[in-house]
Amino acid sequence: MKFLSIYKKLLEDINGGIYKQGDSLPTLKELIKRFGVSKTAIDNALRILVRDGVIKRVRSQGTFVRSMPGKSILDSTRQSRILFLGKGTLEGLIVDDFANRTVLGINNVLIKTNRSLHFIALRRISAAEALAIIDAIKPAGVILFAIYDKEIINGLKERKMPAVCLDTVDHSIPLQQ
Repeated sequence: MKFLSIYKKLLEDINGGIYKQGDSLPTLKELIKRFGVSKTAIDNALRILVRDGVIKRVRSQGTFVRSMPGKSILDSTRQSRILFLGKGTLEGLIVDDFANRTVLGINNVLIKTNRSLHFIALRRISAAEALAIIDAIKPAGVILFAIYDKEIINGLKERKMPAVCLDTVDHSIPLQQ
C-alpha cells in the first residue's frame, strides 16, 4: 500500500507545479531516500504513473513529466481509469470462467477507447483500505464483482462514484438504482 501514497504524492507534486511538463523526476535512489521505502514500492508507483500517461521513462535518460495541455493531469487521467473490485483473490477471479470472460471483454472495450482497467482483490484488504485505494486512484467508475459489503457500497455512494455490480444480487442489501 506504500506505493499508492507515493503515487498520490508524486501526482500532487506534478499537479501542484513542483514538476512541470518536460521536467525530470528525481532518480530512483533519490525517491527511495525521500520516501524511505523499497525500490519495488517506487517502481510500482512509477508504473501506475506511466500507465496513466502522466510520466514517461526513458532508459538511461530518466523519468519525465508528459504534457497535458489545458488540464491537470489528475483530471485528464481520471477518465481513463476503471477499477475492477473483486471478491477473493486475483488468481481466483482469473480461474472463474464468468469473471475471466467478463474481464477480458471489458478490457478489450477499454483498450479500444484508450482506457485502463485496474484490479483490486478484496481477500487481503478491508473495506476501508479498498476505499482508500479508490480515493488514491480516482477512477472514472468501479465495477464490483461479487461484492456486497455495505461499507464499500455506502462509500461509493458518498463519493458519488459510478458503479456497476456483477453477479447475483444479494437482496438483503438495498441498492438505489
